[in-house]
Amino acid sequence: MTVLAGHEPDRLKENTSRQSGFEILRLLAMVFVVGNHFGAHSGFEFLPSDASANRLWIEFFEFLGYNSVNIFVLLTGYFRIQSRGFKTAKLIQFWLQLFFYSMGIYLVFVLAGWMPLSFGGIIRHALPVASGRWWFASTYFVLTLLSPFLNMLLKAFSRKQFLVFLAVTGFCWCVMPTLTGTVFEGNYLLWFIFVYSLAAYLRLYGIRTRLSAGKLIALAASCFVLAYLIIVLIDTLGAGHGPFGEMRYYFFSFQRFPMPFLSFFLFLGFSKLRIKPRPFLNAVSSASFAVYLVSEHTSVRYPMWLDLFRNREYIGDPLLILRCLGEIAAIFIISILIELARTCLLERNYMPLVRRLAKSADRRIESFEGEKKP
Repeated sequence: MTVLAGHEPDRLKENTSRQSGFEILRLLAMVFVVGNHFGAHSGFEFLPSDASANRLWIEFFEFLGYNSVNIFVLLTGYFRIQSRGFKTAKLIQFWLQLFFYSMGIYLVFVLAGWMPLSFGGIIRHALPVASGRWWFASTYFVLTLLSPFLNMLLKAFSRKQFLVFLAVTGFCWCVMPTLTGTVFEGNYLLWFIFVYSLAAYLRLYGIRTRLSAGKLIALAASCFVLAYLIIVLIDTLGAGHGPFGEMRYYFFSFQRFPMPFLSFFLFLGFSKLRIKPRPFLNAVSSASFAVYLVSEHTSVRYPMWLDLFRNREYIGDPLLILRCLGEIAAIFIISILIELARTCLLERNYMPLVRRLAKSADRRIESFEGEKKP
């Protein structure tokens, strides 16, 4: 596989419409996210010697959930690098979505008697990004805020400068964490910037490869199988060897190898899928972020998984896998219906006003973008 500049016949092409291949990938990524939370927040405690199907299933979802983080940022960088100017309305739209779910969940909990009404609680839930109601959404919001300026930086690079930038940032925030097991002068935002930049490079310069979508997805599957077998091996050795038991979650990270390769090949594979636009699929996919906002809110995650579903009590149940799939489906259906209702009843009415108010801010910011140094 060779990355080249220029307009290659089978390069990743621009497409302003929603691509159904990417929408399928987005939905799959969200399924893996909820599956990850099923395993992480249900309070499962397996014995070191336990190599049951239930444990392997939970680790399967936990691993792929980390991959989803990279997928969402790759999709963002791939499409947003071509956006022109600062989109204040989009940023406000995103913040209002976060505000709706943060404050809405808080009010539901207060009215149900599960949480006391307090001034501090109102402030924390009214400022969802600053108070960290969701770690991913908060980091993603800051990335969105910085993306116009990041785009200007990336587009100012020559192709060689861009590759050097990716090599340096990839070494610092991917290679070093893999080799040392520690975060090397990095954080979530810096990792998002690296992944965003990688997707931006693919969009700007394209990629030429004879590998079909199926073969690229198979490469991604190979990366997953390799890492998953290592995890199973660590589980097995950990039954009688303490150090191996401590290494169990070494590969459960979106920064460490082979996770970035898995995300990269999976993204490329779905980019080459040729699927006719499906309006229903695209509508469901566009609403799927609400699945994360509902299920992973700091006030919801543990009460839902521990008290409502009580999954820990079914740790040895042969039907745990079906239970997991049923809970994921229920969370998806409820969350997407809430989001579609919010969009139709609220967002559709207030966004015209938001767009009008945002125009002046956009023009002012664009005047700064056009300024040159004396």
